[in-house]
Amino acid sequence: MTPFQAGLAFCGVAAVVVAIVIVAILHGPQTTKCDGLLVRATVLKLVKQNSPLPSSTTDYELDSIRKIGGDTAAGNVSCEAEVFGEFNNMPYSSAHLTYTVTRQADGHVLVSVAGISGLHFP
Repeated sequence: MTPFQAGLAFCGVAAVVVAIVIVAILHGPQTTKCDGLLVRATVLKLVKQNSPLPSSTTDYELDSIRKIGGDTAAGNVSCEAEVFGEFNNMPYSSAHLTYTVTRQADGHVLVSVAGISGLHFP
């Protein structure tokens, strides 16, 4: 096997492993933790959908995530975090946001972003 073929085989195996992990995350039991992987991804997706910046060139991340209320065991929590963004490789200021995570009867979680304020765009 040539180094090129070995590289292709490794990439193929890595892609399969990533696909299995994604399926396990999406179809496995969903967490109601403020910093859970699916919760974070959903919050960031909602921020991106509601941002006036072009979604294809703007990256966001959450920081200082913390639980501010609710009951994780009962399946509902209130959270707050700071959202930071980068537009065309130029960072801009953060915004404070709050969100709730609620477990639905079917076991899935519902994430609602309560507010985004204070983003200052370049």
